[in-house]
Amino acid sequence: MCLPRTVGPAIGPPSSALSPEQVGIILAWDDVTWPAFVAGLRGFRDHFTRAARAPEPHPENPPEIIGVLNRWACRLSTERAPGALETWLQDHPLKALEPLMISDPSVPDHADELGALHDDLIAHMRANGVNSMGDAAASKTLYLLQPRLFVMWDKEIRRSAPEGYGAYLLQMHTLARRLTEEAPSDDLEAYLQEQLGYDTRKTLAKYLDEYNWFEAVGRQQLTARRDRSREAPG
Repeated sequence: MCLPRTVGPAIGPPSSALSPEQVGIILAWDDVTWPAFVAGLRGFRDHFTRAARAPEPHPENPPEIIGVLNRWACRLSTERAPGALETWLQDHPLKALEPLMISDPSVPDHADELGALHDDLIAHMRANGVNSMGDAAASKTLYLLQPRLFVMWDKEIRRSAPEGYGAYLLQMHTLARRLTEEAPSDDLEAYLQEQLGYDTRKTLAKYLDEYNWFEAVGRQQLTARRDRSREAPG
């Protein structure tokens, strides 16, 4: 399986094993307000700075996509994965989805299709010998292909969306629409870039991923870090 996140030049926070008390964290997306969302993004920026400020990759072909995924610790075969991804893309042209972003009103009409893309990508890659392709790697692949539309997830975030990736994107769409309405600027992405002090613009789909990871995993990592610090001999 692709690790939840990676150390080094990646867009997500570092990976770590969850302690028993962290298992089963459920995110209540219906309760997320604009101030809470921004607070989570600030927590991610302040405590996982290297990941938060890592440059966004822009791979242009399957080998480059696999290279990025492996830098994110997805551990995909460099021999089999590029070819398998190339054949999948030939059978699944994504050009029609390019105009869509996660807050687009028409996303619910495509939810089943988007969920099927995620599941079919996993099945295709595994059928071609890339057995390490799982939920996290599939969602990251789709994000790299359409960064305004697809929101990444992993096993920790999936606990809050057990119905599958299509249902998860529907929840992210609903949250994105609400945040867009509550944001103090018509250009939410530009506003967040300025408020958070980033050099480059990020998509709302990427901000949703950062918020989800920080709330599902990051806060618990910080608590564990503080507990270890208090327990360390003086």
